[in-house]
Amino acid sequence: MNLKLPAYTNPCLAPSFYSNSSRLIFLFGVPDGTPTLASHMVDITHIDAPKVEYITSNFKTDSLFQWSSTAEKNCFTNPSGFISLAIASTEVLQLGMYSSGALLLPTNELRQAFDVPTIQYKSSKLFATMQVRGLDDYAVAWGIVASSNPASGARTAKEGWIGVLRNTTSITIATQGFDTLPSKTPMLAVGAYSTTTTSGVIAVFGEDSVGSLYSASNVINDAGTNAPISWVFTGPKQPIDNEGAILTPDAVPVSAQNVAYILDQMLKRDGAQ
Repeated sequence: MNLKLPAYTNPCLAPSFYSNSSRLIFLFGVPDGTPTLASHMVDITHIDAPKVEYITSNFKTDSLFQWSSTAEKNCFTNPSGFISLAIASTEVLQLGMYSSGALLLPTNELRQAFDVPTIQYKSSKLFATMQVRGLDDYAVAWGIVASSNPASGARTAKEGWIGVLRNTTSITIATQGFDTLPSKTPMLAVGAYSTTTTSGVIAVFGEDSVGSLYSASNVINDAGTNAPISWVFTGPKQPIDNEGAILTPDAVPVSAQNVAYILDQMLKRDGAQ
């Protein structure tokens, strides 16, 4: 049954793992006033008349971690899903004061995967996937990590760049290796990556629309837990020539494996959008 394209506050889109075709995408969103995450398949073969099919929903009764329409979302389909549906999954990560994750599986199950109460992500516009290794994907994000002093119990928070390892069961965080990235809160970041190598790049743009490109060649993992400890960025930053284009607050970063895009509104000569 073809449904009307639903309108969500803070939705997210990801490629469908059922086909390595840009015509099929997943749409995730939370209906206003509910704690329920809904998923849909959208066929955009005819972009002016997309076909929408409802897949399934997931809700949380825990008020602390429940899904919220006011929280931004980040979605990612692991490229391995295009090769084998046996290992396919699309992850939905809710950003904000408390982060929650869910996995959409080929069985049409939207499984609650994990909660991350110690991380507050700044924005989905500052969450850039840079590497993919099997079922693991590595992203660089701007976040606030809370921790407690073992002796006093006092809580502290550190804001800045962090490395995020996501897989089908958990999220782990690295806080070292980001000294080469700009320390001032940026406006937008977008990543690009290869599925055959461990290298990746991240483009970071400031409020002045000036952007730079940074290359990451490796992630140092803990020998025992395989959790990321530190990132290794190589080479000097490379300035990005955007030919004088000015990014608006509505600009949206899109990572598509080895290609990255920024979708934005065009300013007219009089400054209107």
